[in-house]
Amino acid sequence: MPNNIELARISRAMIGNPYWYGTYGTIGSEQLLSDCAKRYPNQFSKKRIETAKARGDFGKRVMDCSGLIKNYLMGGTKDATPVYDAQYDLSANSFHTKATEKGPIGSIPEIIGLGLWKNNHVGVYIGGGKCIEAKGFDYGVVESELANTAFVEWFKIPFIDYVDGAVPEVPEVPEVPHEDPSPVASQEYKVAPGDTLSELASKWGCAVSDIVKFNGIENPDLIKVGQVLRIPPCGFSNAVQSVVWVGTVNTNKDPLRVRSSMSTADNKNVVRLLPKGSKVDIKGDAIGDWYALADGTGYVAAKYIAR
Repeated sequence: MPNNIELARISRAMIGNPYWYGTYGTIGSEQLLSDCAKRYPNQFSKKRIETAKARGDFGKRVMDCSGLIKNYLMGGTKDATPVYDAQYDLSANSFHTKATEKGPIGSIPEIIGLGLWKNNHVGVYIGGGKCIEAKGFDYGVVESELANTAFVEWFKIPFIDYVDGAVPEVPEVPEVPHEDPSPVASQEYKVAPGDTLSELASKWGCAVSDIVKFNGIENPDLIKVGQVLRIPPCGFSNAVQSVVWVGTVNTNKDPLRVRSSMSTADNKNVVRLLPKGSKVDIKGDAIGDWYALADGTGYVAAKYIAR
């Protein structure tokens, strides 16, 4: 039977995954994004659709706040996707309404796996004053300090068997060689289906403008499958030698901006936000004053990432 300890463990393992309204842990794809946009047009603006594509949501587990709970109840784990089960398909408010034990947040007992509720939003308490929540489109699934949230009630989640125990730690991701595109020659790369210059720039750790100038590209939006690109010197060294390591967001103010390019000239290139204290996978060493995110979604100011 589903229990609170496993719920907390699986919820913690979901940290870093994207928030898509109306989903419950399935794999993000072009088709799923299109379906969600048709079903929930108010939640999926053109800008959000473009952001989801640009930050690399496809291929990742996507969920909304109640979807974090439904993912576990429907059999989702770190490695397995959930199988839809209508009995667990409840909204945030429905989970709370169906609960038989609940109380004001100020009286929350130290029980791992309790549900946390405010109108139209839920999270999972993991003990020690911390919780996991699919916070919103700009945040994804994050670990938060309960005191810094707006939850107003705790509740025992329906279908969950509450037992004693602690949440097992999720092992940190070890540093392993980053799998970058295999070059055709020592400093060349053959364009594959679905490639874009922005994605290649993120993978290689350089700017799109570097690739454009180095290859004499007239139209950055038009590259062809099979086209051979020369990797700029900065990108080549990163493509060959970069490793992935886990950094901690260490900002003076919360949150940290993830940008699509290495520039703070304006905020139009901000693709998402990372809460203070959250963990993030970093690719290789700093590129000037910036780090490239390992998932290819963009860049963060190096001074705000602690090893």
